[in-house]
Formats: sequence, C-alpha cells, structure tokens
Amino acid sequence: MSAKRYSLADYLRGSLPELRIKNKPKSLEDYLRLSGKNPEGSYARAVTDAITRSAIEGSRYGDTSEALSERGLLDDGYAKYLDSVRKRRLSDSIATAEEERAAELLSAREGYSKYLDSYGRERDALKKSVLGQLTELEITDADLAFTIGINLGLDADEAAEIGDRAYGVISERITKECIELAYRSGMPLKELLDYASDRGLRENELKRLSKSIKAYSTDSEISDEELEKILEQASKNQ
Repeated sequence: MSAKRYSLADYLRGSLPELRIKNKPKSLEDYLRLSGKNPEGSYARAVTDAITRSAIEGSRYGDTSEALSERGLLDDGYAKYLDSVRKRRLSDSIATAEEERAAELLSAREGYSKYLDSYGRERDALKKSVLGQLTELEITDADLAFTIGINLGLDADEAAEIGDRAYGVISERITKECIELAYRSGMPLKELLDYASDRGLRENELKRLSKSIKAYSTDSEISDEELEKILEQASKNQ
C-alpha cells in the first residue's frame, strides 16, 4: 500500500492545490490602508495646497501694492490689511483641513472598532478553515503545516497551534484506519506500520499503534530491529 504525502518541497514547487484566504486588517493602519483611506495624507495635501495658494496670493498682493504705492495710490496700512486677510485665509484653510482629518479619523476608528468586535469570530473562522484544509490534504509535516498557516494569514502561535491540532486529527484517523485494516484483513504488523509511517504518523503514535494492533494482526511478531527501522524512518519524516 502507498499514500501520497505532501512535503514542504511540494508546497514550494506549487504542487499542492492552491490555498487562499483573504487577509484581514490587524491594526488601524491596516484598516485604513485596505479601505483606501488616508486621513494624514489628505491633511498634508490640503495644508500644502493652502500654503501654496497663500504664497501665490502674497506675491500677487505684494506686486499690486508696490505698483500702487509707487503711484501714491496706496498707503502702507492697506498693504498690511491685505496681508492680514491672506494670513487669515491660510489659517482658516488649515483649520478646515484639521477638522476634516479629525472627522475622517473618527469615522475610521468607529469602523475599525466594529471590525474588532467581530475579530475574534473571524480569527476562529480563519483557524477553522486552515485546519480543515490541512486535515483534508493530510498535511502531517510540521514545517509544511506551519508554512501554510502563515501564508494563509495566521500568526506564528496560531500556525503552530493549528498544525498540532491538524496532526492530532490526522493521526487519529490513520490509527483508526490501520486498526480496522488489522481487524478486517489481518494485515501483517510490519506492513501496517510501514503504511502508517508513509502516511506521516510519527514515532510516538507508531509505538502506540504497534501495541494496539498486535491483537488483530496475523503477523503480530515483529523484530526489534524491524520496528526500530520503521520508527527511525518516521522520526526522519517529521
């Protein structure tokens, strides 16, 4: 009997079925970026535009005032008045930009707060989805399971946790199948252990399986040397 067992090399070569889960924002900055909002950027552009307009107005007022003064049509007081108007417009424009930034940030925080309310449920759903894909593909390689978990959006702790949980589900499934094979077909113990090792069962589970199926196998006697070879191979495959 043989079984397809995926390795990290298979994953890196793209030999596994495509696994994809939409990433979720993990911070307010992520939320703003993914939603296409940028209050600070909008504020900076508004202030820059206001300063540019004010500089243009100042230059225009200065040239006009200078020309009128030379003709004796404008006194220094009026020139100062025009300059004060320009500065007030600049101040008002910056104040408006600040108000718009504050409103946009408030809206973003409210939206992110609502997102956080459901964040736990979404993480649970994500972990459940990854767990389902790992168990369906029967990924028993710890490094491969971790890599897939990370690439699907889990953090390191979550990826390690889900990898362990997936292996627990898979190893239980393999163990039950092997015990059933031993009970129904009387398959020799060595063949059963080789099959379980090929499926990805690790050393400790192989030892327990060996004890469990001896009662059902027609060839329950296996040498210590043969068992050690199987266990050694299983240890290398982890």
